Amino acid sequence: MRLTVRWRGRADQVALIHDSPMTKSVTRFTYAQVKTEVVALAAVLQDLGVAKAIASSFTCR
Repeated sequence: MRLTVRWRGRADQVALIHDSPMTKSVTRFTYAQVKTEVVALAAVLQDLGVAKAIASSFTCR
């Protein structure tokens, strides 16, 4: 996967911080955690038949 090269050496560094005013909590995600989630999402989309040339979108709530 191409993203692996860019993330090398940063697995334990914080990549995203989610600060939720609704729950008054802060969640930090490392690069390794983000990569795990991205790979899982890519596998699900691939199983659903989504390919590189197909435009797609999703909404988070």
